[in-house]
Amino acid sequence: MNKKCIFCDELLNDKNRSVEHIIPNVFGGKIKSSEILCKKCNNSMGSSTDANLAKNFEFFTFLAKPKTERPTNGKIEGRIEDIKVFLHNEGKTTTKYQPKITKHTDGKTQISVKGYVTNSEDQEAMYKQILKTMNGISKDKKYTLDEVRDLCQTTTIKHPLTLVNPHFALKDFILGYLKILLGFCVYKNKIDQ
Repeated sequence: MNKKCIFCDELLNDKNRSVEHIIPNVFGGKIKSSEILCKKCNNSMGSSTDANLAKNFEFFTFLAKPKTERPTNGKIEGRIEDIKVFLHNEGKTTTKYQPKITKHTDGKTQISVKGYVTNSEDQEAMYKQILKTMNGISKDKKYTLDEVRDLCQTTTIKHPLTLVNPHFALKDFILGYLKILLGFCVYKNKIDQ
């Protein structure tokens, strides 16, 4: 009997057949089948249903670090106040520095940068970003990294790292779970396509 895609009912052949992870790769799913979805549906469901289900469990899969066939992002995004912070699998944190340029009426320009710095390497990266910004707007003078270090006033704030607001959307969870369940049932021949 010829197999059909379980979502669009298209007859599967060598050109449109796609390998589907029954349990998504991001969770370490190893069971796969090429007799469940066509390429079009697999791509569509992967970028919507699977991605939304993975987002529901992002924090937990980040902590669990399941072995996956394809590399995953390896970092999760959060915020400390209004500063974007990334926590990486190795335990390192990084941030995107956001220089803000303010031109005053007296002709002076003020540059302020918000970022989350955990070590001297991160602080150097922040200084380099400031230097790039300053030299990008300065018409008269090109600054050096030492001048930037001297000009910078840093403020140390002790702040708890509140990285993740766990994302949970019931609709995404249910759709993702049903897709896994349906794929598994077809894979185990528990239901006919």
